Amino acid sequence: MKSTFYALAALAAIANAAPIFDKRQDLSFDYSNDKVRGVNLGGWFVLEPWITPSMFSDWADNQQVKDEYSMCATLGKDEAFNRLSSHWNSWITQSDFQQIANVGLNHVRIPVGYWAFTLLDNDPYVQGQLDVLDQAIGWASDAGLKVMLDLHGAPGSQNGFDNSGHLGSINWQSTDPGATTTISAINSMAQRYASNPAVTMIELVNEPLGPDLDMDAVKKYYYDGWGAVRQNNQDTVVTIHDAFETDTTYWNGFMNTGSGTNNVALDTHIYQIFSNDQVAMSPAEHVSTACGQAGMLSSTDKWTVVGEWTGAQTDCAKWLNGLGVGARYDGTYSTSQGGSSQVGSCDGKFVGTVDGLSDDDKTNLRQLIEAQLDAYEAHTGWIFWTWKTESAPEWDMRNLTAAGVFPQPLTDRQCEYSPILIDIHIPTAILFPLILPLLFCLLLLSQPLFGSPALLTFPNLGTFRAHKLMFCASDRPQPMWLINPLVPTPNEVKGAEDNATPLEAWLGVASGVAWTLAKAHPIKMLHSPRLFLLSSSPQSGLGFGPDFFVSFYFWSIDLYSIGLSVLWITSIGYHDS
Repeated sequence: MKSTFYALAALAAIANAAPIFDKRQDLSFDYSNDKVRGVNLGGWFVLEPWITPSMFSDWADNQQVKDEYSMCATLGKDEAFNRLSSHWNSWITQSDFQQIANVGLNHVRIPVGYWAFTLLDNDPYVQGQLDVLDQAIGWASDAGLKVMLDLHGAPGSQNGFDNSGHLGSINWQSTDPGATTTISAINSMAQRYASNPAVTMIELVNEPLGPDLDMDAVKKYYYDGWGAVRQNNQDTVVTIHDAFETDTTYWNGFMNTGSGTNNVALDTHIYQIFSNDQVAMSPAEHVSTACGQAGMLSSTDKWTVVGEWTGAQTDCAKWLNGLGVGARYDGTYSTSQGGSSQVGSCDGKFVGTVDGLSDDDKTNLRQLIEAQLDAYEAHTGWIFWTWKTESAPEWDMRNLTAAGVFPQPLTDRQCEYSPILIDIHIPTAILFPLILPLLFCLLLLSQPLFGSPALLTFPNLGTFRAHKLMFCASDRPQPMWLINPLVPTPNEVKGAEDNATPLEAWLGVASGVAWTLAKAHPIKMLHSPRLFLLSSSPQSGLGFGPDFFVSFYFWSIDLYSIGLSVLWITSIGYHDS
């Protein structure tokens, strides 16, 4: 029944549009063969308190204003226009577009609300931003950049987020039955911009919260929106958001070339910071999670762009979770949905600059950014969130690039990643001597089979695990094999002693003592043919990388060195956090 419904919707959309071309390349950008590398211009035409907190500082104490809707309602149209017009004409300038092109990007995604094109009765929003948007598209064209126009806010709010323009209830489908006003906004957008060669993509709506919406109606809107764009241009890519369907293959078969539509792309947003579990992840776990996205993205049947992502591993940025709402990372987050437990400190990240971040923070940011760049180019590409902020260093691409945290050129890598991800849970004390030959074979085979080295880790007492490798080097390293026993911290050992075998407990205590000594007196042994012992501590947020190279564990378990003297480990980078 549903398939019939969507087929009819497609036919209706096609009937209202001009004839369709089967070709997918009649564009000024080749989405089939070239990679999208872009950045969002967030906080410009749709305000977000965390991007420009100064715009909301008048209400920091009483929190009467939390979004653009309540700001306009509180100020009145005249004063709201004065403030917003000044912001529109100063937040992003022609110089920004040239800088964006200079760092190697080829796309900008520009969020804009429905209210820029049409207003509901009694809407407090103000208009006038389209004159500036006209300028922006001209600047993009002059800089050689392509533009994705993104309808970031729908009538009544499609997700209840402040970035939809209106924080609170999700009333899109009740406020705009049949999405007639939203379609009108898309039609106006397409009439004005779709024929401009710089505008290659139009996104029908940003982040509709699928679990709280009628998805049949969302899908019908996608077909109707496609038809509205096609009435104005046959080739502009119509982009649909995944509506937070975590398995992107959910959209396979929908609006693909077999359904009678053309040039449709899927937008997915990938963040690792908006839950207590995510902010508690170590830097290495963040990287591993990012690497795992490549397979998911490559399995979709249409162009797929990661339209929002970040290098941030905390939710520390001031008002990121809403005006007046704290952060999960430092335990200050508290809403009607629950609270949080402290993971670490937000010093330097709540407000600050990239230059003010610690070297460890910069290294962790760089590693996660690199992992995501590689993973997201497994399909069509990526668009970073966001180009600039007033005071959120983890999110500010302009300043991250200037500080050398965002790679330049974009293909530069300080880290390498292994494709191997295997979980093998084996009692350490029982099979410790027997497992080494198997692990060694896996090491030897990883390079010829997978083209990159493997990392074998012992992440906790009583477990062997083959895990994704990430190593960093001052000079680009040659491929290598590495066995890495991840040494637990004293706290981890203390918690595991009761369940550990005597051998495990002894090894853990010895490792813990060495860990403590090495933290005070780290010793680096580069160009050594011996096998290094590396540590990774979830408590301190260590990523995969040398923390120390000498421990009682090293000398007492010399079996690791037997047969591995041919390994040559050089210039492995160091970081802690």
